[in-house]
Amino acid sequence: MTSAACTLRVDLRIAPETTPMQAKREFTAAIAELKRSMPGLDTTVDMILAIPGTTTSRESWVFRSAVAGWEALECRAPDISRAVARCSLSSSTARPIQSCTPSTSAS
Repeated sequence: MTSAACTLRVDLRIAPETTPMQAKREFTAAIAELKRSMPGLDTTVDMILAIPGTTTSRESWVFRSAVAGWEALECRAPDISRAVARCSLSSSTARPIQSCTPSTSAS
């Protein structure tokens, strides 16, 4: 037996530069496309809660620890500008890695 109705709840986490309304519009557009591809499908989209995305300060211990872990593992500074498009890492805050010995696992 197939159910006549289904409720799907989506927990959509958004980036800091995306507003909740932008996310709703994009999600609604994706559901509309699904609806177009499946004639007879009846859908509704309701936003129950909207919390804007947040950022973590570059001065915070968690940010510094993540960067230090990346540098230790990858032997290079992370390209943060790619990960956070709207933030630019200035040369004054970037620091070169003085020495790095990549860890190797014994087989």
